Amino acid sequence: MIEYLRIRDLGVIAEATAELHPGLIVVTGETGAGKTMVMTALDLLFGGKPNPALIRVGAERAEVEAGIRMAEPLPALAALDPDLDGETLIVGRSVGSSRSRAWLAGRGVPASVLVDLGDDLVVRHGQNDQRRLANAGYRRRLLDRFAGEPALALLRVHQEAFDEVKSISDELLRIQQQDRETVLRADLLRHGVAEIESVAPHVGEAESLRNELRRLSNIEEVRAAVASAYEAIRGDDDYSAESAAGSAQHAVAQAAAHDSGLEPIAETLAEAQALIADAASGLASYLSDLEADPRRLDALQQRLGELRGLLRKYGDSIADVLAWSVDAQSELLALDTSADRIASLQERQRVANAQLSLLAAKLTAARKSAAAELGGAVTAELAALALPDAAIAVTVTQPEDPAGLQLADGRCVVVRRDGADDVDLEFIAHAGAPARPIGEGASGGELSRVMLALEVSLAGANPVPVFVFDEVDAGIGGRAAVEVGKRLAALARTAQVIVVTHLPQVAAFADQHIVVRKQPAGMVTASSVVTLSTDEQQRELARMLAGLDESTSAMAHAGELIDLASCERVRLDERTGA
Repeated sequence: MIEYLRIRDLGVIAEATAELHPGLIVVTGETGAGKTMVMTALDLLFGGKPNPALIRVGAERAEVEAGIRMAEPLPALAALDPDLDGETLIVGRSVGSSRSRAWLAGRGVPASVLVDLGDDLVVRHGQNDQRRLANAGYRRRLLDRFAGEPALALLRVHQEAFDEVKSISDELLRIQQQDRETVLRADLLRHGVAEIESVAPHVGEAESLRNELRRLSNIEEVRAAVASAYEAIRGDDDYSAESAAGSAQHAVAQAAAHDSGLEPIAETLAEAQALIADAASGLASYLSDLEADPRRLDALQQRLGELRGLLRKYGDSIADVLAWSVDAQSELLALDTSADRIASLQERQRVANAQLSLLAAKLTAARKSAAAELGGAVTAELAALALPDAAIAVTVTQPEDPAGLQLADGRCVVVRRDGADDVDLEFIAHAGAPARPIGEGASGGELSRVMLALEVSLAGANPVPVFVFDEVDAGIGGRAAVEVGKRLAALARTAQVIVVTHLPQVAAFADQHIVVRKQPAGMVTASSVVTLSTDEQQRELARMLAGLDESTSAMAHAGELIDLASCERVRLDERTGA
């Protein structure tokens, strides 16, 4: 429960601290006195959106703080600090013009921690919260909350199964995309290897071809030069190089007969004559083979073009091209087209989908069972809230989709993380009236009572420590208002209930009555927060009844309401054994 609430510089409240008791806490006050600031303070404490416009005029920041006594560990605190269990927890929030700050147990925390704490601790209903019934997710959460821990545990398992299916599907999609890229890469490599093999280049070939191409391109010049060289070596026998070398060798050989020192020179000249003769023979052979061949020239140019094409794609040299081919063939061997992995993932996906389908069906069955019970419980509460002929029908349906998940009954439905179910609340105003969506078929006063009936029904199935209602009695009065007071008093037997109300019939049932009063404070209006005694409560009820807290008849009527509420509380305490 919340033990105290402190407010500073929030709206019209400059400074106020209220000690809060167990049971039903009623907050009243004149219009504009600042009752709503109490609700705003509680909203901020549990992660509500900060609004700098709420800061009191002339102040730099607004602050709210509360002390919370925990009867049992709260999930939101377990990860933060296990040692917090069993203590009075101090929660705070400040709102400045540019930033807000939250703290918990003396340390700064993100506002999201306060949101989680609020989810564990408080159920809040504001003046416009009936609109939340139009939200499909909110209706589904209400039903799950009523269904209790078995259904919530099943939902958690379902969510884990859904996450598993999504993880497998994402991985399968990634692998399939990767497989397409692998196929494209393999095609590229195979094409390259085939192209290189078809050309079949070898190292040094390009240079050899270029030399031959240069020769064939300049064949007449080559022919003339070679012929001139041959003529110089072996032309006119009297003046050829071969003849001159032979004459020189013969003369030196004769002289060597008289001087052995000339023998080496004679041998050298003999070798020179032989070499010249070989050169002449080679030139003659070259000239005999040398002829212009246009087809060979074309073939050389085509071959060099093929080699240049390889060099453009695969390397700077033929050695690089051949190395690329070797590497490509190795990569092709190593490439995994992921066929086995895809097959494995598809099998896992099939099994996971089957499991998810089974869990979704079980969750639907649990929700349908709970829906019938919740509809009956809310209808019974509406009868107690002066709507004896009204009824609530809670329906659970599954939207079908051919592309959805197939259930055991053969239907294909859309399965989300929170199940396959759409939950609808339909209001039947009286016997014979058509069932209509709750937001369309109920008036404002009826909606307020439906919300209260829902919370009373939910409180029995899934208790929450604190309930906060901001004018849940809007749009009703008379006997219905008394019945609302009774139901709030009944709810307060098992939880702390904080209610802002303008109805004396509701306020009379308070275990603690707090009034917000305007006070003069110079140029700026200020309000105080005061806990009333029994006598003061009667005068406040008289004011609410007649606008006059000293009216004899109003005081008498207020006394009657207090007596009625007192008897009702006794009856409730006897029924609950309190």
